[in-house]
Amino acid sequence: MLKVTLLEIKKSRKKYGKRFTFLLLLLITFAALSAIMSFSGFKSDYMMYTAATQIELKDSRFITFHAEPPEGRETVKKEYADVYLGFDGTLYVITSGSKKSLAATEELIKAIRSDFEEFLYQRYGKKAYPVFVRAVYVDRGHIATPSGTVNLEEVRKAVERGETEVGKPKEKSGIPEHTPEPKIPSGGEKRTFDVGKLIFGEKGYTTPSTFSPPSLMGKMIYAFLLILPSYFAIQVYSSSFIEDRFSGRLVSLLSTPLSPRDILLGKMLPYFLLSTSLVLFSSILLANPSSALYILPPLLFLFSIQTLFALLSRSYKEMTFLILVSSLVITGYLFIPAIFAGTVPFSKVSPITLLLSNLEGETVTLREYFVSTLQFFAAFIFISLICVRALDAEFLEYQGGIVERFLEACRRVVTGYPSLIAYMGLSIAPIFMVEFMLATTLFAFPLHVSIPFFLMTIAAVEEFFKTVALHSAIRNGLEWWKAGVVGGITFLIFEKLLVVVDAGIFSNAMMAGMLVLPLALHVSTLLLFSYLIRLNPKGYWLAYVAATLLHFAYNLGVVTFVLA
Repeated sequence: MLKVTLLEIKKSRKKYGKRFTFLLLLLITFAALSAIMSFSGFKSDYMMYTAATQIELKDSRFITFHAEPPEGRETVKKEYADVYLGFDGTLYVITSGSKKSLAATEELIKAIRSDFEEFLYQRYGKKAYPVFVRAVYVDRGHIATPSGTVNLEEVRKAVERGETEVGKPKEKSGIPEHTPEPKIPSGGEKRTFDVGKLIFGEKGYTTPSTFSPPSLMGKMIYAFLLILPSYFAIQVYSSSFIEDRFSGRLVSLLSTPLSPRDILLGKMLPYFLLSTSLVLFSSILLANPSSALYILPPLLFLFSIQTLFALLSRSYKEMTFLILVSSLVITGYLFIPAIFAGTVPFSKVSPITLLLSNLEGETVTLREYFVSTLQFFAAFIFISLICVRALDAEFLEYQGGIVERFLEACRRVVTGYPSLIAYMGLSIAPIFMVEFMLATTLFAFPLHVSIPFFLMTIAAVEEFFKTVALHSAIRNGLEWWKAGVVGGITFLIFEKLLVVVDAGIFSNAMMAGMLVLPLALHVSTLLLFSYLIRLNPKGYWLAYVAATLLHFAYNLGVVTFVLA
């Protein structure tokens, strides 16, 4: 495997030349320097301002020294310090009035409010949002006049007495009864600024006027920047792979003692290491190295799917089209659920959702990570298995369209009942991913159009993967009705196992009443397909359409019954 890796590196070096190598090294160096600067806290405004403070202030933009109010006012007057930060019931800032002092004041106020918001979020989590409101409930029966108008005097008295209802004392809350008014010092300063009534302590606080939740769009951009650089390495890998296929290098490698698995892993390894390095550099740049754990599973899947397309495509143009469409779909699968992070539990099927939670400081459990990445690992194994079996000289010379080549590749995988069971189980992952993306189109069109379309597409996707396996099994000598029964039962079992893993509980879909009908569906569609194939071995498409229509009729009947 390592020999193939070295050959791939040498080929890439000759192909792209010294300029490409120089640009690559420059990119890696820039990423490394950026990461170092992010850790060291280097910024363009580092230590730009000087602040005299009565309280502790930690900010890279300020050189600070402690000073009590009289001394602090004096340092600002003589411009030894740009600003003075004091505390007397509230935080306040004193400025000399110069442009630099005013700029320092603005930056200081932003820093204080930002630190306070971070303090609230770390302490209270999502409960810190939205803005806290203290409500006083008043019994209408005691304060309303016979005409129905509200007696404002009675309301005022009830509030002053601190009652939630007339005659009942109000429960104590953690919010202070009274926030001290700021005492702005005097002494001839040019200007003072009231930072806000920020009270740190166990008993409560009031919310700053600029308090707002973290921006989801900003976190989404971070996530996109993590995965975007690796896309380029994957594109270079797929181009190199199909070039070797058309030039005959793959056939030459297959004539060596190396196994197809070693050849695939050897060709993939340098580009995967490059992609992983770019992801790690990006995650370090964001000061969150654990972010790479959420990006690597989709990367594995992307490498496997592009390897499959490079094996199935008949030209560069065809491969480019397939890779472009698949990249868009996979990117949508990753980022569309993340838009609903924190609102829809099902959004956690995407690792990007967990990445956003991790960036916000939330704890991601091992089970959540397993649920969001299971589909990618299973799909990677499923597609890699097909690629390894398809990598031989005979298949590389096989003439036919993409679907015919895929059928031929699967025929080399499903050779017996164990491989049929493994195929049916692993195929659940790509089926789930495609169906989840299709579900997002439900609300793009009127429901009377989108629901039938969605049900038909689900039937077409599921039956395609199922019938491909069954077609391969029959071509390899398995008895048609036994293969249909085994395939249908296996598909149902793994389909329901995925429901259990994603839902975390035995939902209604797992009850006996909801198992009989799906079992009958999967077995009957496969038996219909296999019977038609038995009658006409070359009539794959006719048998596939018949199975799909039966599946669609079942889906439509179930939905109609539920809506009725």
